[in-house]
Amino acid sequence: LQLRQAHLIAHSVSSMLGTLVALKRPEFFTSLVFIGASPCYLNTGDYQGGFQTSDISSLLTEMAHNYANWARKYAPSIMNAPTQPLLSEEFSRSLLKLRPDFALLIFSLIMDSDYRREVRQLRLPVLILQTEEDLFVPKRVGEYLHQQIWGSTLRLIPAKGHFPHMTNPQAVIEAISDFYQVIAMAHRSLK
Repeated sequence: LQLRQAHLIAHSVSSMLGTLVALKRPEFFTSLVFIGASPCYLNTGDYQGGFQTSDISSLLTEMAHNYANWARKYAPSIMNAPTQPLLSEEFSRSLLKLRPDFALLIFSLIMDSDYRREVRQLRLPVLILQTEEDLFVPKRVGEYLHQQIWGSTLRLIPAKGHFPHMTNPQAVIEAISDFYQVIAMAHRSLK
């Protein structure tokens, strides 16, 4: 696409993919927005990513044993929007469209990833959007990212679950708009 100076809005693991690209080719981006991002899902030492190795092992075993049941069981918990049941159903249907072996491989790679060193190297404006209750990315992970990424902004979104852009899109839009206004003012003041 030959994009330059783009604003990347990424969800979950895509935030870490955006981080890797931004570190290799910083000219591609003006800013990054992370929604429900985690650099590492494992609890290791002082870092609390939300999962013990045994938790991940159990999830992977459950996925491998009966992927369809796993998808139907976890979709409502991941979405965490009981007043919006259609969102959980839609998410469950999208999970069920994946080949189970492929989904298991992707999920295991994601849960085994560790990009803590890389996020510390970011030097772009970064907005971190975090919900109060996210099964996969606890609030403390958003706080960790904010502490580690120089000049980042952390906004708590009044929503639960891993998909605040679906459960409370207006709050996400407002947070991103506010962030872009600050960036625009900073650019004008530099001219």
